[in-house]
Amino acid sequence: MSGIEANFFAVSSARKGKLPSKFVGSCVLETVGDRPDVTSNEGFKVNVCYAVLDSLLSEIERCFTEGHCNVLIGIHALNPTSEKFADFTALKPFANAYSANETDLSHELHQAKRLVERLDSAEKPKSMLALISCLERYKEAFPELYRIGVIAIALPVSTAACERSLSCLRHIKTWVRNSMSNDKLQSVVILAIEKERTQQATKTDA
Repeated sequence: MSGIEANFFAVSSARKGKLPSKFVGSCVLETVGDRPDVTSNEGFKVNVCYAVLDSLLSEIERCFTEGHCNVLIGIHALNPTSEKFADFTALKPFANAYSANETDLSHELHQAKRLVERLDSAEKPKSMLALISCLERYKEAFPELYRIGVIAIALPVSTAACERSLSCLRHIKTWVRNSMSNDKLQSVVILAIEKERTQQATKTDA
């Protein structure tokens, strides 16, 4: 058709969002430009459920690596009721984590096991805490075993206690009470953290 000019322009596609390099290898729960469909069952399963499950699995794998599990097995080897009680091979990863002297610890484990076996059934320790309390009388003879035992019973199983302590401290030490002495602050914080025991305590306990 003469007299008609046709101009064609290339339609550019929408720019696709690119994941920043610092997030490579991470599980990103937020979108970076395009919005995934979460209204349908399939979209919700793929874009929400799978993302949350991937995040949980990666966190579990990070916390329960082979090295961490070996340390936990080492802590369990300090329990007198464990089948691996005083087993140096099982305890070695935990001992190495806290720079224990392997030679001294190996001899101390052998003697400590014999000591526990010679005790009467009523005096035999039934838990890790009871074992460390028993060894406290002989801590000069079992310095390495006693040291890592104290570390084992003092290790928190989670960060909940630490977070609860900081939360209580934030509520107690305000700008109004900024002049409170450290000794008094420590006592008040302990009462606040252990409020259940504080409420159950009687005058006799005090």
